[in-house]
Amino acid sequence: MAVEYVPILIRLRSSNLDAQTPDKKFFDEAMLISDKRNGTAYLRYSDDDYDTWSTFLPLNTNLNAPKARRLGSSYRRAFELQHSEDTPFRAEALDILAEKGVQ
Repeated sequence: MAVEYVPILIRLRSSNLDAQTPDKKFFDEAMLISDKRNGTAYLRYSDDDYDTWSTFLPLNTNLNAPKARRLGSSYRRAFELQHSEDTPFRAEALDILAEKGVQ
């Protein structure tokens, strides 16, 4: 009898991040720290308290440091990471590289 694997939807959502400043932030990249596995995780973000979201950006989890780049600017932002394949998935962190702009 063959073993059948079923995908499980994993959705991780951050709180609104503002880096404790009212100034605009320019988001250069988001790097997923996770186990290296075959598959894809998807990242999106919201700049309006979870009302609307960007399109999903694919992150290849087979890479050592999958990244999404050129993520625009915002005063505060929430991120959501999603994975729904029948492969193991363990995420440790989402490292955000952002620069502070002018208020």
